[in-house]
Order: sequence, then C-alpha cells, then structure tokens
Amino acid sequence: MVIFLPLILFFNDIDGFCYKYQMDKNDKNKNGLYEYFFDGEYSHQIKWRGEYKDGLKHGFVEAFHWRNGNLVRREFWEEGKEEGTWEQFDKDTGKLTSRANFANGEQKNAEWFFENGQVEIRGDFKKNVQDGEWEYFYESGQLAYKGRFKEGKENGLWQGFHENGVLLYSGEMSNGESEGLFEWFHDNGQIQRRGHHKKGQLIGPWEYFDREGLLLEIKTFKNGKEINSSN
Repeated sequence: MVIFLPLILFFNDIDGFCYKYQMDKNDKNKNGLYEYFFDGEYSHQIKWRGEYKDGLKHGFVEAFHWRNGNLVRREFWEEGKEEGTWEQFDKDTGKLTSRANFANGEQKNAEWFFENGQVEIRGDFKKNVQDGEWEYFYESGQLAYKGRFKEGKENGLWQGFHENGVLLYSGEMSNGESEGLFEWFHDNGQIQRRGHHKKGQLIGPWEYFDREGLLLEIKTFKNGKEINSSN
C-alpha cells in the first residue's frame, strides 16, 4: 500500500498558541516597528514584533516562544501580503524546521528538515495547495519517494526507494488514487510483487516473488478483496 503525506500550509500555530495578530480598526495608522507581548504569567515575554506601513504588515516580522523567548518564526510581508522567504525554528534548539517561499500572498514552495539538518520533504504549491513535484527523504538524505501533485492530489508517476537507493515501487496515481500497474521490488532489485489498481483498490491477478525472482503465488482481487489464491 502506498501512503502519501498530506501537508498543510507552512504557517501554523506553535504549542497551542496562536501567533497571528488580527488588525483592528485603529491599526490603519500604524507605521514603523511594533512589538506585542503575551498575556498573564508570560507578559514579560515578547510575542512578536514587526514593521507596519499604512496599517499593513510591511517588512520583517518575528514570532517568539511564550516560555523561553526563542525565535520560532521569521516572516516577510509586503503591503499586508506574505512575500519572500519564511522560516520556522525549533522552540528549544533553534534549529531550522521548515522554510517556505511566498509571492503576492500565496505559498509557492516549502521544505521541511530533520533534526540533523537534512531535507525531509520539499515541493511546490499553487494557489496554496500542493501542485507539482514533491520529494520525501530518509534522514540519511537518501530519496525515499517522489511524485507529482495536481490541485492537492497525487497525479502521474510515483516512485519509492529503499534506503540503499534501489527502486522500491513504481506506479501511477490519478486524482489521489492508485490506478493501473504497480510494481514493488526487493532491496536487491528483484521484483517482489506486481498487479493492477483501479480507483485505489487492488484488482485482478497479483504475482508475488521471492528475492531471487521465483514466482511464489498468484492472488486474485476484486474491489480490493482477495477472492482466489494459487501457488
């Protein structure tokens, strides 16, 4: 079974605290640098600071963690719209955890990082949904799987890889569901199983092989359920 990871937009709340600031009717006259602080017990901690122009965010904005004051996000705005590079950081270590690029208020791409700094996931967005090439990696930096999205759903050829770089699987996706021939491989490159999907479900005969390429059995499926097996 192929499992792909749905992703949300880069901007998200941290530790249950909302770092977005909703502008009120008096904000239209703001210009220059402004700072905001947390309420209550953590009122000494800066929440975020940023620049305004004619009441709109314009320039760099930085958000900080409520408990330790560490920088958790750096943003850039242009006349109230997200623009340029945004970065998010681990609240404890300060390491970069994700980075995204925006243009005219829309997210264009993003990448996420493992704790060791290696890229974990990267890909493109269109109209703020996944669209285009996406790659997923092992912590070692080896490519784990890759494919394309169209309007937020997997479409076209998707391929996975073992940690040694050998092809793990290959198959087509259509509108978010597996469709047509899928082949899976052992880590020595020998075929492990192959068969067809229809609208995400296994159909027809599936062949299963051992590591030397010897056919072990054939299973027949209908609407995703096995209806027959032969050795």
